Amino acid sequence: ADGPLKFEFEVEVRPEFELPSLDGIPVNKPKLVVTDGHVEREIEMLCKYAGTWTPKEDGKVELDDQVVADVMMNIEGQEQKVDNTELYAKPNGFVADVPVEKLDEVLIGAKTGEVKTVEVEVPKTFFREELRGKKVDIKITIKDIKWLRPAELNQDLVAKCGVASVEELRKAIREKLQGRLEGQAKNEMAEQIYKYLLDSISFELPVGVIADQAVTMLRRQYINLMMQG
Repeated sequence: ADGPLKFEFEVEVRPEFELPSLDGIPVNKPKLVVTDGHVEREIEMLCKYAGTWTPKEDGKVELDDQVVADVMMNIEGQEQKVDNTELYAKPNGFVADVPVEKLDEVLIGAKTGEVKTVEVEVPKTFFREELRGKKVDIKITIKDIKWLRPAELNQDLVAKCGVASVEELRKAIREKLQGRLEGQAKNEMAEQIYKYLLDSISFELPVGVIADQAVTMLRRQYINLMMQG
């Protein structure tokens, strides 16, 4: 109403670059073979997957244990409390949706009733936009510690897998692994092409574009894990 309006805005754009020649890219096909060791490791993972989380009596947190805790977070002045959340003593984990590197070092050795604190800075490419780049102070009050008791490889477990015997289970796992390795070989060949292109091209990406790609990769991995059960 009082005259012309002036404003500025910023737009993230895709970088411009030229592709190198795509002729004669060296690609090696890896030779991958399913061994008895691969099959046994898959059976071990199956037993863990079918296992049960068992409370530890007067124990300390060890690697890969599950911890039930009350969590208090201070996100740049804003407090948020989450009760009875499950944490896992792994190198890279989450505490109430906040990523924590070396979470295992924070938890390992702790006992029930202890309080652990950690300060993290959320990556600017984190998939949750409201947390990107923020500093979070986390206080973890440990209420319970559990370890994973693997299931026994018996007829009940075999029946749940839809086969009649342990030998049939091993055969089915070997066939599944063989198909997985063939797909892995194709992916490794594709990665060689990607690396060739990345080594031949130089450009910068806006942070927002990287964050969007991170979300896409997370969704893709989520779907892959669902397909694998």
